[in-house]
Amino acid sequence: MANVTVRDVVRQIGQCHAALAALYSGLAATASGERVRMLAQALAAREDRLVQTTARYQRDEASKPTLDYWFKAKPIMPEALSLDGVQLDPQMTTDELSAFGVGCDAALGEFVQRISEATNSLKVQELFADLRAQQEAEVRQTARVTLSVERDL
Repeated sequence: MANVTVRDVVRQIGQCHAALAALYSGLAATASGERVRMLAQALAAREDRLVQTTARYQRDEASKPTLDYWFKAKPIMPEALSLDGVQLDPQMTTDELSAFGVGCDAALGEFVQRISEATNSLKVQELFADLRAQQEAEVRQTARVTLSVERDL
C-alpha cells in the first residue's frame, strides 16, 4: 500500500469538488426546469469555490509541513462520493437535486471529520477543521441562495 500524505487527501477532496462541479454544470446546461437550472448553477459555483479553497491549501508554503504529514493508513473516500458514471437527470426536481447535494455534503463532511479525528497531529486536525468549516460556510450560503430561488420564481 502506498503512503498517503495530507496533501494527497486535500487533493482528493478537491477532485471530489471538481467532479461535483462538473455534474452540477452539466445539469444546469440540460435541466428542463428553471429552478433546477438556477440551483444547479449555484451548486456548481459553490463546488468551484471549494476547488479553489483546496488548491490554496496545496499552494500554502506555511502549511507545507502539515501537508507533508503521512497517514499510517490510507483514508478511504465514502462510497457516496464515488461519482464515476453518475449522471443527474435533467428532469429531476429541486427537492431531488437538494437531496443529492445534501447527501454529498454530509458524506464529505463526515470524511473530513473522520480524518481529523484519526490523527494525533494538532496541525493536521486544525487544517481539516478549517477545511470543514469552509465547506459548511459554503453549504449555508447555498441554502440561502436556494431559498431565494424558491422565493423569487
